[in-house]
Amino acid sequence: MKQLRNFNKRDIPDAVKESQGFSDAMQKYGHMSEDALIESLLSQIRGSKKNGTYNPAQMEGYINMLKPHLGEAQREKLQNIIKVINSEAD
Repeated sequence: MKQLRNFNKRDIPDAVKESQGFSDAMQKYGHMSEDALIESLLSQIRGSKKNGTYNPAQMEGYINMLKPHLGEAQREKLQNIIKVINSEAD
């Protein structure tokens, strides 16, 4: 199973790699498998939807930021995750 720590960092802009948020995310999620990352994302989104803090526009911004750095297979997985997010009741 793929893990975030094996992610190809060459494709990430230097400004992002040098940010504290990126470093924090790698420390928090770097050890997780792809399935665990997806489940964590979905769990956090469910919680955000439940408490009213989910922001679809912000999510779309993150997705648009990620897409240029993803391969075709990764984009397809992302699209599937988006379908799950959008299909779940608010």
